[in-house]
Amino acid sequence: LTTCSEANGLKFLFPICKEKLKKVRNPKAIAAYIGWVLTSIQEFGAGATDVQVVIAYAKEWLGHMHKDVRANATNILVEIYKQTGKVLVDKMIEGLKSSQVAEIRKQFEKIPESELGKIDATRAVKGQKVSKEVKMDDIVPRVDISGQVHDGILSKLGDKKWQLRKEAMEEIESIVKGANCRIKGKDGGAFSALKLRLSDKNKNLI
Repeated sequence: LTTCSEANGLKFLFPICKEKLKKVRNPKAIAAYIGWVLTSIQEFGAGATDVQVVIAYAKEWLGHMHKDVRANATNILVEIYKQTGKVLVDKMIEGLKSSQVAEIRKQFEKIPESELGKIDATRAVKGQKVSKEVKMDDIVPRVDISGQVHDGILSKLGDKKWQLRKEAMEEIESIVKGANCRIKGKDGGAFSALKLRLSDKNKNLI
């Protein structure tokens, strides 16, 4: 599989293997495959994969009855967290059981802040160089939110009623989170308007 990965790339190979895995019933074989996925992410770097697809795979495997499958799935999420930092955490834990979220966060906390964003890749697809860093713009592209920040939101930010100002701030927060907190320079005037709220007299908004 590793030889195939070097020849064709993980983005090509992972979905094919995932489909074939549906026919596998032996838990140890499933755990071994997921272990290979983990090793591949470590050796090629998360940027060599479709990270958000792999996250979806891992979350699915977290529901498996066999502990080794669940453990390897957790380790995949931890490795992605180590290489990409906090930007994908919400995506990783979204929809999981509270017990699963608690365990994953526990594992995340074991990684020092200084280690986040670092990779130790040793392999590459034929014709490419070994990755020295994860290019986050490839994994989580920046989003132009200017079209979502409409005049209604900006108007509410300056409204006399603090409840409406708060509502507008929550709307902007939701927009930014929807972009995985990675936005382009054009924000539709959102942050200029938010700066004014830093001196808001209502403590509920600061």
